[in-house]
Amino acid sequence: MKKIVFAMALAIILPCLVYSNTIIVSKDQNNNVLVGNNEDFKSKVNSKIWFTMANGNEYGCAFWGYDNKNVKAKDYPQGGMNEKGLFFDKTVAPYSKLEPQPGRNTCDIKTFIKIFKTSSTVDEVVSKVSKLNLVGFEECQILVADKSGDYAVIENNLITRKTVEDYFVLTKFRRSNIDLGGYPSIEFTNAIYSLNINNEASAKNFEKILDGSKNTGYNISTIYSQICNLKNGIIYLYQHHNFEHPCILNINIELKKGAHEYAFTDLFPKRVAPELIKTYYEKGIKGSLALFSKMEGNREWGFSESELCIFAKHLLMTGKYEHAFQVLNKTLSYYPESSDAYYQQAVLALYNKNEGKAKRALKRSLYINPDNKFASRLLTQLNIPKKHGKTKLHLKGYENARVVTVMMANDGWRKMHHLMRKENDGWVYYTDIEKDKIKSYVFNVDGKIIQDPQAKAKSVPADLVMK
Repeated sequence: MKKIVFAMALAIILPCLVYSNTIIVSKDQNNNVLVGNNEDFKSKVNSKIWFTMANGNEYGCAFWGYDNKNVKAKDYPQGGMNEKGLFFDKTVAPYSKLEPQPGRNTCDIKTFIKIFKTSSTVDEVVSKVSKLNLVGFEECQILVADKSGDYAVIENNLITRKTVEDYFVLTKFRRSNIDLGGYPSIEFTNAIYSLNINNEASAKNFEKILDGSKNTGYNISTIYSQICNLKNGIIYLYQHHNFEHPCILNINIELKKGAHEYAFTDLFPKRVAPELIKTYYEKGIKGSLALFSKMEGNREWGFSESELCIFAKHLLMTGKYEHAFQVLNKTLSYYPESSDAYYQQAVLALYNKNEGKAKRALKRSLYINPDNKFASRLLTQLNIPKKHGKTKLHLKGYENARVVTVMMANDGWRKMHHLMRKENDGWVYYTDIEKDKIKSYVFNVDGKIIQDPQAKAKSVPADLVMK
């Protein structure tokens, strides 16, 4: 129980998002066309990529996904690209009831895959899908894109086509109806901000954008990412948001090998973070730090900034603050320009009631990476606490609490939550949302969920309420 409390307390200010894939597509001024995706799911699944051969009117394809419980990856691919430069991937979306159109046949995910295999452009996919009832799309949406730079979003009997923009971001909310929830997600905000500045369709630029939109949650995280060049068939694969060790495949070369598959674990060096965590519980922090040093420079291991930060975050989330501090210092000795490590140092300092140190670490994080939105938002809340607003949320008491936040349904519960400030007889937060438009909210006091008796009695996610 104690670990759960620590985890929830730090989830207040550490990025902790769920099932919120981020898909980006861009056609730049040189007519290069790239698509990219962060796949967010439970960390312990078997991810894979597989290739199917051309057969009759079907094109050769690459698909990716993961085995999950009784569902095999090949029965339910998460995304894919075919040899004609047609791409698809999907995200979760708020529930939207399907209104079947009379006289239409049904199209489930398996039917969509068949359509994808026999199409070469977005126009072809749209032409075929628009004549069907999209069964099973009530809680998901699909982005399709082709090498011309065209793209479309397919929902349940609703298809949104490309307008004038040469770049597009799809995350966990429905662009067709943002009032259904999830808007604007942090992933969307980060990705669209980066594309507004630079929409260059290059692997380097897309790596930066996907890295800024990754999910490093405690139980849910970005399990893999991919970038696809729709004109030349190059696929860049990344495991567990580690953009330092890509695996580069060419669909045209792979299809010449016949039908085959790769487990992600066979394409990448061994992961560092799980082994360090395992060693920590077997041999303590000294054992982990010793292994830390042995892994560096060993090609067998995927030694990287992101893996070390995952280990540090695990210690933070389980209340091992002194050990987390040691690991972050060690990480910075290898990666002195790690914006994420400085951000985690700030979180640790804040939890230890050292606001000055937290601000210094955040400033350093932003100096290294001005696009670190988590650091920027937290520093803003510390530097310029809101003292006015349309609505004042007030929690009485809890004078000895370390960190108190308010979590609101209006911004998707799991967004970066709002820091409350200590004031007289309790804690306060000012919001510009009018009181009658606040859907629901709860307070998080050092990891314990407190419901305000004056708040509207609306649903609160079950996993937020501690039993």
